Formats: sequence, C-alpha cells, structure tokens
Amino acid sequence: MSNKCRRCLRALSNKKSLKHGFGPVCWSKLQNTVYDEIPTSLRITITDPVKAQESLARIRAMIGHAEKKECPKCDKPLVPANLEYYDHEGGYDLPGFGRRQWLYHQCECGYGYSLWKLRIPISQGLNLLKKELGMKGLVQVRA
Repeated sequence: MSNKCRRCLRALSNKKSLKHGFGPVCWSKLQNTVYDEIPTSLRITITDPVKAQESLARIRAMIGHAEKKECPKCDKPLVPANLEYYDHEGGYDLPGFGRRQWLYHQCECGYGYSLWKLRIPISQGLNLLKKELGMKGLVQVRA
C-alpha cells in the first residue's frame, strides 16, 4: 500500500494510517461521509487487510514482469510501488476487497495507465492466489 494519504497526499507514518491509506484527519472526515459523496478515486472497500495486501503484492510483482516496461507517455520505467486502485464496478474482484477494484499505474510524470493496457495478465496471477487462499470464483473483469 502507499505511504501517502490517498486524500491529501501527505506522508503516512503510523500502522493504522498505512493500513487504511489515509491519515487520521482524512480518515475521520471520510468516516463521516456518505459513500456516494466520497470522490471516486478515494473509494476503497477492504474487508480483509491480509488478503488485500497479498493481492496487491501479487499485482505489483506482475508489474515488474510486464511486457511493457516503460510509461507510454514519458518512457520512464514502471515502478511497481506506483500501483493505485479504487472501488469500480468494472474492475477486478480481488481477494480482501469488498468491491471490485480498478487497477492502474500512476507514473511520476502524472500519467495514469490501466494495467490491462500495459498487457499485464492480472486474472491469471490472481486466480492462482485465490486457489492458494482456498477461495472460490475466478478473478475477472466485467465486460
């Protein structure tokens, strides 16, 4: 997970903030907000932090072995730590998340690129993870 708050982008330092992805002030503000009022890019529903971390670790490893190794806009190398995600009905059904997650790589140049456009075979890797965790159902993207 990121070491910056997903709302204000300040550095996170304590374990609870790192787990949620939000600093204490932003987290308390979000807790008092109706889900539909939260900006789309901040919506993240985690039901099992351990499984969610494992899902994200697998995806980051896949970025490191991607067919495309550079940002399509600036040609800088893809950095696995720059994986971003949020709740999205057209995203992936990932272990540890309560809702489907849209996955993208956020380059240092500011360009965000969906992982499927980078030709990263996410479904295959996450189906292996689901088997290892004893979970049923294939990981797939809604058409």
